[in-house]
Amino acid sequence: MTRKSRPWMALVAALALSLVPANDAFASKDKKSEGKEVPVNIELTGLKSFDNVFTEIADIDGRLDTTEKSLRTAKQDLNEALELKEGTPLKAAIADLQKKADGKVQVALNGKQPKLEASEAVPKNVADALAAVNGLTAALVVSVDQLAGIPQEVKQLQKKTLKFPEQLKTELVENPTASIKDFPKTLKVLKANTVVTAGLSQRSIDVSSRSVGILEVVASTFPAGAGKKPAKGADENDTPTKTKDPSKQE
Repeated sequence: MTRKSRPWMALVAALALSLVPANDAFASKDKKSEGKEVPVNIELTGLKSFDNVFTEIADIDGRLDTTEKSLRTAKQDLNEALELKEGTPLKAAIADLQKKADGKVQVALNGKQPKLEASEAVPKNVADALAAVNGLTAALVVSVDQLAGIPQEVKQLQKKTLKFPEQLKTELVENPTASIKDFPKTLKVLKANTVVTAGLSQRSIDVSSRSVGILEVVASTFPAGAGKKPAKGADENDTPTKTKDPSKQE
């Protein structure tokens, strides 16, 4: 090994070591993050070989953001319509809606979506709450299907991050001056993005579980209408299924 090549190897070794904690984190559940929304900010490095992976990760992050935003917006709209305290959980708000509906609201399946319908005229606040719930359940049915494949997608992307040290070595060989100059920033971004990647799988499981939980609450809180009422244990063609933990998949 020449003296000139030693800095390159040291930088590659530093990258490899920096990725170890993130890869280990990917293989295990982070108990502290369960049920919580994890802030994610994917930053591109300017290096094509890395950014091809991070662009895919950003897409997954975007899907999770969309579902989380739907949950937050629906909770806010529902609480405002029913004049409930800010921050009231969705499940509690749905129970309040059922009470205020005074037996005039029923649930029926619209495809896979549990949809609420008023059997007769209802007050404006109840009508607004129905619109909020139906908008949410429509979005969640789509989201749950989309979230189901995320753990496996993340697993494949995490494998690609293992190639980063070798790819960085190639970058250093092809453009040593620029690469070495930008290395501290690149290393920081790579490490942060890889940690984010490690958390996406559990985040998707948590969001999917919350989504399915809300769908089940809507389906079970109100009496059945003209359509078919979803029930636990129903055929998978009628109701969304929860995302499985990748550690339990074959």
